[in-house]
Amino acid sequence: MLVPACLQSAPAEANGAKQEKPGRQVALLEAQIRRLLELLGTVLEDTKANVEKKLARTYEELQAELNEADQVLRIKQHAGSIAAVSERPCLCCMPV
Repeated sequence: MLVPACLQSAPAEANGAKQEKPGRQVALLEAQIRRLLELLGTVLEDTKANVEKKLARTYEELQAELNEADQVLRIKQHAGSIAAVSERPCLCCMPV
């Protein structure tokens, strides 16, 4: 899981001197942030993987995706036009 450096546990001693314990509110906030990171960690990793996958696609793969989206849009538009004019069939649905 990706953990930013600012959220990683700090060492108990720095420069030979003990650090003061953070206040109760700060400790609670840190715990909440760590828990949120735990819950969202897989989502962030999945999103990153998906973006990397999309960036690695070839021109042909991009073109195929655009063509598929265009076909879906045309089907939806066609279905809407049939519903709007249900008394008579559209030209593509008429028998030849």
